[in-house]
Amino acid sequence: MSGPFGGARLDLEIARGKRFYQALSYTDSDGAAPDLTGYTARLDIRANTDIAPASAGTPILQFRTTPTGSQGTITLGSTETVTLTDGSTATGRIITLDASATLTGALTPTTGGAEHVYDLELVSPGGEPDALVSGYVTILPEVTR
Repeated sequence: MSGPFGGARLDLEIARGKRFYQALSYTDSDGAAPDLTGYTARLDIRANTDIAPASAGTPILQFRTTPTGSQGTITLGSTETVTLTDGSTATGRIITLDASATLTGALTPTTGGAEHVYDLELVSPGGEPDALVSGYVTILPEVTR
């Protein structure tokens, strides 16, 4: 299934006030781990209403391979053999998203519907972005404090 803004579809849930960690396994069309030497990655989470051309809303949370300020971290990591849904195996490149409890603590819980959207872009050494995954984001309220 393709995502609403390109790439594969993956909806995310982020618990407010808790560390957010998501690991993705990325394989190319041949089922191999792509070489991401020199690549960077970026991900913005925005209110669904901020993606219209006339809206230039501030992202509620950003992730970068070289984070600055209040950004989560994207790591383009090592390779790992994974088992696919059909039982076969593939070697994937592990990409992780990581945001501290402090960063997620500043988020407002979702009250209904798909209020937030994101896309994860890989940027080639030449500066060409490509959407790897995209989807909707739900911010869950903090229960245990």
